[in-house]
Amino acid sequence: MKIPISKIKIGKDRIRKDPGDVTDLAESIQRLGLIHPITLKRDLELDAGLRRLEAVKLLGWTEIEATIGDGGAEEDENTKRKNFTPLEALDAKRRRESIEREESKKRMKAGKPCANLAQGKTRDHIADKIAGFGHTTLAKIEKVAVAAEKAPKKYAAIVKEMNETGNVDRAYRAVTRVENRKDKNLWYQTIHRLWHEFSYLVGDGFLKEVSQDWSAKDVEEYLNDLTEINERCTTTIKALKECLNEKRKIRVVGKDSR
Repeated sequence: MKIPISKIKIGKDRIRKDPGDVTDLAESIQRLGLIHPITLKRDLELDAGLRRLEAVKLLGWTEIEATIGDGGAEEDENTKRKNFTPLEALDAKRRRESIEREESKKRMKAGKPCANLAQGKTRDHIADKIAGFGHTTLAKIEKVAVAAEKAPKKYAAIVKEMNETGNVDRAYRAVTRVENRKDKNLWYQTIHRLWHEFSYLVGDGFLKEVSQDWSAKDVEEYLNDLTEINERCTTTIKALKECLNEKRKIRVVGKDSR
């Protein structure tokens, strides 16, 4: 039923006394309507829904949809709800980003850029709307999810555990370890290929063979050796070209003298 907002009483013994910033909630209600009615006690004292009530006041509403009960709804509403799993939070983030992009386009066309976007606070602005997940945690979830989207078999178990336990950091570290091993294998293959190419040019035994257990310092020293060899080769090639050009000149002069 709809109740005039002017008749709703706010008790002093409420658990939540400060509704916080309800601007975003007001925007959501204006766009989607009031999805969940507030709850009142039989004497029209507010039981649950302080933020919703303050948001519709901000919109200038004079009435609000409400259900009447015997009390206790505030505790139940805030303690017995199920929070998003990490993947649900990521889905909410991606949907929110899509909405933000569309709204931003509309604002730009209307000549009304968003203050949050102008200050570079989009990530925090979106994360604030997804309870229990800051933008850093959401970024970690996204990295895990993107890795699983690219290689489902490799990362399926990691994603499943993250979603069931809610342990985002463990999943993020696991994916990072796998990717680091992949990067290490990649540089090993590249360096090993270069070793074969240079060994072919300068002869076997001139360069020590690449090891997959090398440290970053070992790789750096090896690259320095390759660079030096490359510079020597370049110098030698240049000298040979100069000699060849001189020889050609001598041949031409000899023909003219005859």
